[in-house]
Amino acid sequence: LHLSIRRQRQMCIRDRLQAERQPAASVHGCRDHTEGQSVTYPIEIPRRISEKLTVEMRSDHVATACWVWNGALNPAGYGMAWDGEATRLAHRVVYLMCVGPIIEESLDHLCMVHACVRPDHLEQVTYQENKIRGMAKRQECKYGHDLDGVRTRPGGVTSRYCKTCQARMQREARARKKVST
Repeated sequence: LHLSIRRQRQMCIRDRLQAERQPAASVHGCRDHTEGQSVTYPIEIPRRISEKLTVEMRSDHVATACWVWNGALNPAGYGMAWDGEATRLAHRVVYLMCVGPIIEESLDHLCMVHACVRPDHLEQVTYQENKIRGMAKRQECKYGHDLDGVRTRPGGVTSRYCKTCQARMQREARARKKVST
């Protein structure tokens, strides 16, 4: 993945946006403009990216505000951004610009906000670790039922599931089988 990025001296994003006469509400997180939090990225975020970001406190899982992507979202709620070559997940594009290469295959959103692209809210983990963390944080299925079932898979790995939805899927499968015979 090649990104053409202009490296600059370390400068807060808010200062850069003001210098470019852009709205300062976009992205920032430097020592000068946050309450004691020091997060600075020695890179210029391109205008086409920074224009699509807003700073919002959306999560209780992290102490700092999220950089919420206001551009296109995929069906799962993740931002989509053009990186110069292709449309990719926005949090990966911003992470590559601000931090560097992604060595592990997944980036875990520590804030649990899919539209967040703030690099310090992302942690490089394996795909399996990302799935384990995501399931551990979930309390209910996508239909709002409690995850009240536990199954043990080969190798001792456990997973949680919704007994209500599982029973519904089994009833539907039996009905389909009955109709087809």
